[in-house]
Amino acid sequence: MKEKLQAIIEENTQEFVLSQKREKLTANELADKLNQKRNTVSKYLNQLWEQGVFIKINTRPVLFMSRKILKDAGYLVETASVETISDLKKLEENTFMKLIGINGSLQSAIQQIETATMYPDNGLAFILFGPSGSGKSYIAKLSHQYAISQRCLSEEAPFVVLNCAQYADNPELLSSLLFGHVKGAFTGAEEEKEGLLAAADGGILFLDEVHRLSPESQEKLFIFMDKGTYTPLGAVKETKKANVRLIFATTEKREKFLLTTFIRRIPIQIELPNLHQRSERERLELIYTFFQEESVILDTTLSISSRVIQVLMHYQFAGNVGELKNTIKYLCAFQYRKMDRKRQLIINTSLLPEEIYALVEEENTISPVKNILISPNTLIRELEGLGKSKDASKIDKLFEEILSLFQLYEEELTSNEFLKKALLKVDLMMDSFVFDKMSENNRMLLQMINRKVKSIMNFLEEDYHLTIFKNGAFYISSYLFYRMQQNYLENEHESKFAKLKQFLMNSYNEAYENAKNLIFLLENKLDIFLNTKDEILLTFYLISTDLQQREEQRSKVLILAHGFATASSLANVGNRLLNQQIFEAFDMSLESTAIEIGQKVDEYIQKNRDNEEFIFLVDMGSLQEIERYIHPRDSIFIGIVNNVTTSMVLSVGQMIINKMDPKTLIDTIQAEQQIETKFYLPKNKTRRIIITTCMTGIGTADQIRKLIENSLEEDYNIEVFSMNYYSLKHNGIGPSISPEEVITIIGTDNPHINNIPYIPLEKLISGEDGTFTTVMSDVLTKEETEQLNRKIIKNFSLDKVIESITILESRTVINEIEKILAQFEVLFNRKIENKIQMTLYVHIACLIERLIRNQAINEYPEESFNEIPTNVLDAIRRVLSGIENKYSVTIPPSELGYLYSILFEYQ
Repeated sequence: MKEKLQAIIEENTQEFVLSQKREKLTANELADKLNQKRNTVSKYLNQLWEQGVFIKINTRPVLFMSRKILKDAGYLVETASVETISDLKKLEENTFMKLIGINGSLQSAIQQIETATMYPDNGLAFILFGPSGSGKSYIAKLSHQYAISQRCLSEEAPFVVLNCAQYADNPELLSSLLFGHVKGAFTGAEEEKEGLLAAADGGILFLDEVHRLSPESQEKLFIFMDKGTYTPLGAVKETKKANVRLIFATTEKREKFLLTTFIRRIPIQIELPNLHQRSERERLELIYTFFQEESVILDTTLSISSRVIQVLMHYQFAGNVGELKNTIKYLCAFQYRKMDRKRQLIINTSLLPEEIYALVEEENTISPVKNILISPNTLIRELEGLGKSKDASKIDKLFEEILSLFQLYEEELTSNEFLKKALLKVDLMMDSFVFDKMSENNRMLLQMINRKVKSIMNFLEEDYHLTIFKNGAFYISSYLFYRMQQNYLENEHESKFAKLKQFLMNSYNEAYENAKNLIFLLENKLDIFLNTKDEILLTFYLISTDLQQREEQRSKVLILAHGFATASSLANVGNRLLNQQIFEAFDMSLESTAIEIGQKVDEYIQKNRDNEEFIFLVDMGSLQEIERYIHPRDSIFIGIVNNVTTSMVLSVGQMIINKMDPKTLIDTIQAEQQIETKFYLPKNKTRRIIITTCMTGIGTADQIRKLIENSLEEDYNIEVFSMNYYSLKHNGIGPSISPEEVITIIGTDNPHINNIPYIPLEKLISGEDGTFTTVMSDVLTKEETEQLNRKIIKNFSLDKVIESITILESRTVINEIEKILAQFEVLFNRKIENKIQMTLYVHIACLIERLIRNQAINEYPEESFNEIPTNVLDAIRRVLSGIENKYSVTIPPSELGYLYSILFEYQ
């Protein structure tokens, strides 16, 4: 019955492909044809659909078609179903869509090839540069298919291939092969023979390893490219014509072996990436595809160790994609020779070649080994977790709800009411992604995303001081995993989006800017395009995490556990069930040592200087080891609890909510669960703080902080915090620091905080007046003050300060800035005061550093910028043109605005 049903569907699908007729593709029509009950036929149809043999078109009535027939006809049927016949027709293949990387690393290359193919009058010649195994020959073949599909070539158009390297030692024979020869042209030429140009007439000639062509053959070729005519070998006056498109490929660099006159005649020159340059996502898709192809060839199911896939992803194959494919073919062939034909074919790390197997021991980011099953009917996009998912539509639905709320805000809701309702919806959606069950195949992709998101968050924390809850990485990774299942989000209601975006920019600008920075890095790291909806959603999520972090919670609770997302999962469960953001998480690999965990704990304490109470929940009996590697400050409480479990997390969370003091909490946990604990009691609650700030950015303030810390002895018991200048000026020092604790503020501009002394950075550099000595004498002895003063003089020389904020040679930078200041004084006919000079030294050094790192400040108040005289801006730009030329950078208008502010508005 099944076989008959399958045969009829295949026959009728073929008819659909040829004539677009939709006969005998529904359950009723098939039941009549087979003289069977509709329910019976429907049952078998759905079974074959679930096995991947058929695809389903969800019209009324539902249609079934053969996936194999459609795929052979050029339809991209990687999903199990489509909604309409129109949707199915959209899957008719652009030939290049079968290329892995079409929307990623190969996107630019394919656009160039399409341009060359579609160009009028026989297209344009192009050359592919790339290492061996990068796919040059395969792409050339697809280019031929593409030209036929676009009716640039006829169905019968030839595709002729010549590997020039095979005949490099016999240039005369190579020339004969290309251009043909006349009788008697050389010894043995007993008759006239057509060459490959003639054979390729009306089609494409692909010359691989073209750098092995002799200069003479190159000259003949570029004459053919110019005139469309060529002369066979041995002919004197005879010329022939041919209508041939040319594709070249080489593993060598431009002009190393090719004549300049030859390369100039190839208008489109394309660079292909090596395998390692391609994204992890593309490498994973390549691996799955090659295994799936082997499954079809061998007609069996493959059971592949997840560790094999991880190792293949990270090994740097010298032969690139070609070597990866051959390695996978070898693994499958090696096992196939000895397998029981009725069983699965097992692929594990023991089969890997020795040079690749060495990577298994080095790989320390791999989760416990699980097997991935790939059968002949496995759909690659679903295997990767990239198929269409109902979860992706959750995002569109969420935005409909948020827009409805925003409309209510415009009519009746207050700003706080709107925000509270919107954040609740965003949090619930994020929760649904995190706690969704997924297959092991999908989990591997999620692990890859999670690693990259964590590295991005670490970068943002270090460079932008953006702190998101550690388990926030898992939330964002889960969102991105499902987001990748849609190529785009529906972008209706653009005018309402614009209003909502403006609301966030006006009311929560810091979160909005942080979301933009996050999106920029995510797009570059993950090869994903994120649009306005993602920008808005991630802004809401950052607002939510920021509000949760600001909630009054004296104790910071961190869960440390081994395994992928183990700690994150425990933290997410605790936070969700208790409906408060109490727990943060560090996920440790199984190979993490006690010293690594201890260092993580110590680093966490140092980063959270504002907090005085820390509780660490750890697993695997590592308490006694890690306590040796942490260095608590005298003023804080630290509690460490061993053998963390879900019940312990919930118990600790409830005690935190009930505001139980941390020592009692630790004692209670120990008594209840009979486990090992350790705590450190605070010895001294009095804090003494120096704050550093800089109007040029938090990065500079952080470098000033480090210079001051290097000048202080550890037993002075003085902490140094770096703070954002504008936040300090408008919001003050914040609730976590008492004004009485602050000794002084040091920076490039006075934020004017009441009753807190301010010391300009230029005074430290120049050694002017004794303000610093005076304020420090209140907290240090006379001998300590003198010692500190000597270190300040040493560490705060202009050279030292510039050296600390730039990767460039400090003396060179200082000399350049000296010339710039001299030009400013001449242009504006004024003497620049010392304090402004020092600020400009620091600011311009930071400016050069930012431009080199491609991290320029791109925001400046529009109203203020419009008030700056154009001639002054032009003058500043002319003075700085030397920097632009020397470092090959462009200074944006916003940076010019800040220089104007320092020169003319600095008080």
